[in-house]
Amino acid sequence: MEKDFPGRPVLNRGFGGSTMRDLLAAFDRVIGVYRPAVLVVYCGENDIALGRDPIETAEDYRILFERCRRLRPDMRIAVVSMKPSPRRWAPWPQMRRANERIAAIGWGFGADFLDVVPLMLTPAGEPRGELFREDRLHLNVEGYRLWREVIGAWLSRPALPTAAP
Repeated sequence: MEKDFPGRPVLNRGFGGSTMRDLLAAFDRVIGVYRPAVLVVYCGENDIALGRDPIETAEDYRILFERCRRLRPDMRIAVVSMKPSPRRWAPWPQMRRANERIAAIGWGFGADFLDVVPLMLTPAGEPRGELFREDRLHLNVEGYRLWREVIGAWLSRPALPTAAP
């Protein structure tokens, strides 16, 4: 992340295999203590892959947004959509439903939803395999380049005033 966004203070607090419940349980340690001005979140895919309901996963985002707004009402928040991957293609319909709900909930809290899905699908609507490592789940350099462009464009936009709901 530091290499992807030179000149910006970056603190990567992600941890492999995490779920939204993990993030909420660790909120004070990974977000609260830092009181960041900007937060970019990618989480929820593991929840759905483990069989969690899309609505429950999205409702965990509501809790995250509420906590972020209490912590810092002016925090700029972006959620990167769950990605369609070849390995997790079977639960993709549930991930898509969760994405839709998370975007709607986030809008109510002034959070932006960065939809990477259109960049990651072929014209036939299937995951672009060339964006993934051999495990067909994690992004490769090209996949992360696409994400860097989307996140970078968001970071470059002027922040709009945010009001707590």
